[in-house]
Amino acid sequence: DGAHWHSFEQYKEATVVDTPGTTTIEALCQHLDCTPEYICKTLIYVDDNANLLAVLVRGDYEVEETKLKNALIQNGTKIDVSTMRLANEQELQKYFSSEKGFIGFYHPLCSQDGDLK
Repeated sequence: DGAHWHSFEQYKEATVVDTPGTTTIEALCQHLDCTPEYICKTLIYVDDNANLLAVLVRGDYEVEETKLKNALIQNGTKIDVSTMRLANEQELQKYFSSEKGFIGFYHPLCSQDGDLK
C-alpha cells in the first residue's frame, strides 16, 4: 500500500543501515518502520557436500522448496537437491562468520564497495 514508503526516502541510494538485534523480518520492519514487502531476506541452503546456495526473497514471501529444487535441477546446479537443507547456526558461523538474521545481500556476500565477491 506504500503507507510506509516515506521512511525509505533517506535510503534512495544503497546505504548500510545499523540493525542491532533485528534477527527477524518482523523486528527489521519495526526497526525501519516498513512492511515486509520492502525487505529482502537471504536464506542459505547447504547440501551434504558443503555446496552453498543463497536464496534472496521478498520479506513477505516464503521459499517453496519443491519449486526451488525443480528450478535448480532444470538449470544444472551442482548442489545436491536430494540433501539440500537450510544451513544451521554452526554452518552459518563456519562459512560466513555470522549468525542467522545477519546475512544479507550486502555482507558477507558482497565486498565493502558492494561488488560481488
